Amino acid sequence: MSSNIDKDKQSRRSDASRFWCWPIAARLMVLYTLSALCILCLTNAVLYLEMVKNLEMKNDLYIRDEINVLKAMLGGPNSEREFSREIYLEHTERKNIKHYARILDEYGHILMENPQMESIIPPAAFPAPTQDYITHGERIEFRAKNGNLYILKALRTRIDGFSGKGKVLQIAMDVNDLDVFLADYRKKLFSMLFLGVIGSALAGYILSRRGLRPLSMITQTAQRITVNHFDERIDPKQWPKELYSLALAFDSMLDRLEASFEGLSHYSANLAHELRTPINNLMIEADIALSRGRTPEEYQKVIGSSMEEYARLSRTIDSLLFLARIDNAQTGLNLAAIDVRREIADIAEFYSAIASDEGISIVCTGDATLRADPVLFRRAVSNLLANALNYTPPKGEVVISARRTDDLAVEVTVSDTGCGMAHEHLARIFDRFYRVTSARQQDAQGSGLGLAIVKSIMNLHGGVVEVQSEVEKGTSVTLKFVQ
Repeated sequence: MSSNIDKDKQSRRSDASRFWCWPIAARLMVLYTLSALCILCLTNAVLYLEMVKNLEMKNDLYIRDEINVLKAMLGGPNSEREFSREIYLEHTERKNIKHYARILDEYGHILMENPQMESIIPPAAFPAPTQDYITHGERIEFRAKNGNLYILKALRTRIDGFSGKGKVLQIAMDVNDLDVFLADYRKKLFSMLFLGVIGSALAGYILSRRGLRPLSMITQTAQRITVNHFDERIDPKQWPKELYSLALAFDSMLDRLEASFEGLSHYSANLAHELRTPINNLMIEADIALSRGRTPEEYQKVIGSSMEEYARLSRTIDSLLFLARIDNAQTGLNLAAIDVRREIADIAEFYSAIASDEGISIVCTGDATLRADPVLFRRAVSNLLANALNYTPPKGEVVISARRTDDLAVEVTVSDTGCGMAHEHLARIFDRFYRVTSARQQDAQGSGLGLAIVKSIMNLHGGVVEVQSEVEKGTSVTLKFVQ
């Protein structure tokens, strides 16, 4: 039993999910149609019930008036003659609205009635008579054998004549024409309901298609976008308010894609250049070495030069792999408390030999503690220090400082007294393989990935990198760790 219930629930869920997979225009059409169906059904039901109520009220008023007339007639001295004349006129002259009347004695015997009334409506079909019809009168409907519908009333009232035997007045109103009218009205209501539903479905489909036309424009725009055609945009000013934000988001997405594609193109070109140079060097050296016989010392020299190129290729490939792991969130953070002063002192000591050879002094100042990945922190500071040493002339100075700011962030700054950079280069120095002309001349062995790695490490920590530089005065790079 429970398995059948579960199957029914799954079937209903499956039907609902299939409905929401329909095209939007079809779904809107169905929803419009259902809404129109509910509104039309409710409206038609209210109108029909109100009409029935009004007709019943008018029928009741007509019967009450007829009862009052008959009561006044039966209370007069010539009641028999006037009642006989009334039922004769009712039977012969009235064509549109007819009523039948009957006088009974206290035992239910018929004293006078309309011709053929007994065969149409027997006395037993009437409700029990009451004294006061207006407040206590009972009303029932009766369908005769001839198919006509009648409203029946019975009233106990004062009746003169009939030898004093008349006690009960029975009256029946023929409402068959009204019943036919209501049946015809119901057919018309159903016809209007059917036509209204069909019209709502067609209107809903047309309007939904027209309303969704802007989405087709997005589709057409997206289809026109190719590798060589990235300048397509949507003008959101002509769009409806509900789709304005979608158009803006779509154009913003295209801007980001275009920028990313251009960046990827530059990245691919720079990568090819960086890999081609050492490979060409290796090929030239190998070709020269093989052009004629060499001494062991000459082969050793060629192999040593090749090893330098291999090391350069290895560093470039390692840097690219590191950036790829960070971009794909494959590098996890092993956070730990770091004594920043001790870490920068160790890094400075590692580079002290290189700095001494170039006649550059390294100074460490400040103190702070932060939570970061120690390995990535050392790599970021090392890249900045190596970069500063490359661009600082002899007798220059590189300062590594640490401090905690008022907003509880930790800043590590590497400043040099090197050549500096023009302002237009500051926005792009963190791009991969990007190097200004002076940098290419002074740092022939650099790959242009050091600052890109620093930027990625800070992004991974949720921090920022700030750069200040002035030509011939030096550069200052600050790593800001938000704790």
